[in-house]
Amino acid sequence: MTWKVVFSAAAMLVAGAAQGQEIHDLAVEHNLSENMDKMRVDQLALGLKSKGHLTLKALKTISEMRNLRNRAAHNAEITVTDALQFDELARRMKKFLDN
Repeated sequence: MTWKVVFSAAAMLVAGAAQGQEIHDLAVEHNLSENMDKMRVDQLALGLKSKGHLTLKALKTISEMRNLRNRAAHNAEITVTDALQFDELARRMKKFLDN
């Protein structure tokens, strides 16, 4: 395993945690559910989409980011291409959340 792979995976984990926190904060802002602290990010995102606070495209982006983040978390081989894809998805997600 190269340093590029290790750093790429670490960056995905940190960014994935930050994304999860932003989704949770958005759910709190919109009073999504009383059980939010027990819900996974994908469940929160689906709830936000069903209430009209996220688009289908945003939901798909969250899912793609979560899949890449989970691969990194479970020691799957992460390539520089994966890291670049994650970065692009994160930039796209930021635009969704800023609107």
